[in-house]
Amino acid sequence: VEKLKELLDIDWIEIIINGRQILYPHIPLIPITKTDLSQPIRLSLAGPLSTGAFFVHVRNQPEKKMVLVLARRAKPFPISLFRLWDGLGQLMGDSTGSSIQDLKDYEPEPAIHQIFSQGKCFRIRIENIMNSDLKLLVGYESEIGTLTRKNINTLMLQLATLEIIGLLVLGYFLGRSLFKPLEELKRGMERVSLGHWNEINENSKDEIGAVAKSFNQMIRELKFASKRLTEVQKELILKEKMALLGRFSAGVAHEINNPLSTILVSAGILQESIKTKTSVEIEDVEAIIDEARRCRKIVESLLRYARNKAPELKPCEFAFILNDSVSQVITSSGFPSVNVSVKPVPSLTILAEPNEIYQIMRNLLYNAKDAVSRVSNPQIFVEAEDFDERFVIVTVGDNGEGIEGIGEHLFEPFLTTKPTGTGLGLAICQSIIEGHGGRIWAERTKEGFTIFRFSLQKSLGPK
Repeated sequence: VEKLKELLDIDWIEIIINGRQILYPHIPLIPITKTDLSQPIRLSLAGPLSTGAFFVHVRNQPEKKMVLVLARRAKPFPISLFRLWDGLGQLMGDSTGSSIQDLKDYEPEPAIHQIFSQGKCFRIRIENIMNSDLKLLVGYESEIGTLTRKNINTLMLQLATLEIIGLLVLGYFLGRSLFKPLEELKRGMERVSLGHWNEINENSKDEIGAVAKSFNQMIRELKFASKRLTEVQKELILKEKMALLGRFSAGVAHEINNPLSTILVSAGILQESIKTKTSVEIEDVEAIIDEARRCRKIVESLLRYARNKAPELKPCEFAFILNDSVSQVITSSGFPSVNVSVKPVPSLTILAEPNEIYQIMRNLLYNAKDAVSRVSNPQIFVEAEDFDERFVIVTVGDNGEGIEGIGEHLFEPFLTTKPTGTGLGLAICQSIIEGHGGRIWAERTKEGFTIFRFSLQKSLGPK
């Protein structure tokens, strides 16, 4: 038998006749699995071949009621799981004793399955055996070639940490490349809103760089437009000054030329009377004196307007100074008996020079008197209001002919609609009020009243 085993290069031989072992009756074999295979191959799980992995060849000879069993020890290899089945159940397996539940559920495919059995994790692969209905399953424990669950969790945590760090680094560089140009563009817009026409850097060639380029182009156009606007404004101011100077000169010439003409005519008459030794008419002398006074009045008004010195402001009782100024004007000999309505004045303190407040009220009230001279029911009123914490407002109104057509040039020198007068009254009022830190303006109400309003500063300190 040993010689035969050596010749056949096998490690085990047994002959079974009528179910009885002939060569090694004292070493029982496990029952042979009944299959539809004529030559089943398996790995032994028990008996004399259980110490290792053997390839077993079984040949049946039914006519002789004999079975020949040949076995050869398999060469060692690291696969710890080796099973063969025909789709109905397991036919044979390795010596580990590991059981795979319901092998019919596994279909042959290139993918590797991962299963758990007896507390171990196996990675298996299933393939069809060529020219057979059998399926071959091979595998190994995952501890040999794969990571354990703990290592997988650790690796996943490390990968997640690396991913977060990578995202942070990527976000940092994206922020520098994206948000820095946007922040610079924002600062440039803020500087422009404050009136600083500074261009920004055009470092990038992307969409942000295109926006920066367009922004700089807009800045250059705004600079040019601003420069041109300044030039046009200077030209307009110069033209307005020249026009004002022309009207001023024409007004001065007109106002002085009329009395000078009268003086020259009267002086000529006096000269002729003296030559002819005729009597001198007193009216001619008086005409010269009156027209000379008129010229002096014009010159004084011009000097007052041109001097425009800062007033000496001091705390004054508002109600007293306003009521006193109105009373002096309406009781003077040159003011006709026109009813002037004065509403109650709030009791507070203002900063003013009393004489100049009187000058303002005199000019406004005399203008109102002249405006209502040709209406049947003349009305003039004066009122004052506590406007806010800084100013009081004084209003002088009348129901006269109005200021249509001259409102734009109302406060220009020598502008007048009256046959007499210098045309400097409102210009002087405006100069005085602006010296007091206020302003003056005119309106026409729906009720047909022309009103002049001007503001005066309150005194925030003690009287």
